[in-house]
Amino acid sequence: MTIKAFLNVETNNLDGVVGYFRRVYCPYDDDAGEWLEEDKRTVQTCPLFGYDTSKSQIEYPLYQLLSGVLAEDGQMDDVYINQSSGLFVNYKLIF
Repeated sequence: MTIKAFLNVETNNLDGVVGYFRRVYCPYDDDAGEWLEEDKRTVQTCPLFGYDTSKSQIEYPLYQLLSGVLAEDGQMDDVYINQSSGLFVNYKLIF
């Protein structure tokens, strides 16, 4: 598992943390009765996501920053991102 955190240097507190792991998935074709090796894909799943909700989201946009870390890491390694909504997303970030 990869874990990343935001340290508030003024207070020396962790204000936010994300943790994700990656697995390779290979789809199965029921009709052909075989694994589709050529279609296998790495998926990044984030079961650990938390931040200090007492902070102003305008002054400290922790949710957006943490989400950005996940998207950027996924894009850098060209993996799908499981956002726990049942969808796999392949991000393309534009800055």
